[in-house]
Amino acid sequence: MKQTKHLLNMSVKVLRERGMASLFFRIWHYISEFARTFLKSGDVLYVSGCPGGSRFYRCSNQSEELLQYGITSTVVSQDNISLLLLSKKFKVFILQRVIHNDHIKKFIREVEAQKKTIIFETDDLVFDPQYIPQMHYYTYMGEEERSWYDNGIGREILEDSYVSHCVVSTKYLADAIKLKYPEKAVFISKNKMNANQVKWAKNALKKEKEIKKNDGKVRIGYFSGSKSHDNDFDTVSDVLVRVLKENANAVLVIVGYLKLNGKFADVESQIEYQAFVPMKRLPELILNVDINIAPLEIDNPFCQAKSALKFFEAGIVGVPTLATATSSFKDTITHGKDGLLAADENQWHDCLNKLIKDDGFRIEMGKNAQKTAVEHYIDTKKHSEINEFVNFLKEKIQK
Repeated sequence: MKQTKHLLNMSVKVLRERGMASLFFRIWHYISEFARTFLKSGDVLYVSGCPGGSRFYRCSNQSEELLQYGITSTVVSQDNISLLLLSKKFKVFILQRVIHNDHIKKFIREVEAQKKTIIFETDDLVFDPQYIPQMHYYTYMGEEERSWYDNGIGREILEDSYVSHCVVSTKYLADAIKLKYPEKAVFISKNKMNANQVKWAKNALKKEKEIKKNDGKVRIGYFSGSKSHDNDFDTVSDVLVRVLKENANAVLVIVGYLKLNGKFADVESQIEYQAFVPMKRLPELILNVDINIAPLEIDNPFCQAKSALKFFEAGIVGVPTLATATSSFKDTITHGKDGLLAADENQWHDCLNKLIKDDGFRIEMGKNAQKTAVEHYIDTKKHSEINEFVNFLKEKIQK
């Protein structure tokens, strides 16, 4: 009953914010997911509490990767009304950024009664309330959503004595969990690209001559997937204005939700805007730029915990990335070879100017980025870090 009430409340909220079409889409999602999954069975069930990009990378893509190792899996939303039934049809349950409520409590206890395995999964620091004030998206939340985050998303699951294992996307997150919960075993399974992303990238590359404008401009692309990245972008906004003024052939391309502030007024003629697009179209937009930038607040733990997916999303189509020198980007990018790292404004300035002025350097770096993306974020069996996780799953599945 509480789940039904929650669904209705969320549907009304969506109706107010986005209109009737979004409401019907949301209801259809729940109905279709139920119809598609209530008879499913397999090795692993991913239960997702976070739609969008998080579910895409941490459930759908991970599920596809596990299949390469002979492990079958299905992805469902945490509000799926057939969860208790599904608990009997799978052997391992991965709870990805799940909000702890009565529905989930019953599900966990049912899995425990069957002596099956539950794994806590996260790609962010949202499980720890102490970090929430540093999460920029927090300022956009409504009262109900804030209450979830104030308590820590999935904190109760992580602290449940029956849940002894976790899987995360970055080493930074693994270290954060081990520090606070030393009794937990933590696996790292990095974000990777799925077969569809590879296909979309290949399709874009086939149209490269049509996509590239070849007008003598060097385009710097910033791709914002949500409204929560204003602070990240602001860390390099002064540098970008300066670089645009110094390089008349440079163009800043803003894709997504970001709104520029008044400091860009003097260089408005050097700015292009693109609306947010579905992931299927993203490779074409990235291919239209020459440099991909990934600025983050370097002293913000949330930013340190993020994965380097912006690097390989651009690298797959041969576009080099200049990124803030956070933990994950330092683990991913070989500075000066397949990308560039910057820790302060002076480094951002120097790196941007180098990429703008030296075409050969920029093109060679793009080729190297593509090689790294293909070898380490597509050919997933080269990821030694996942072997331990896969072996653990196989052991639990075979019991």
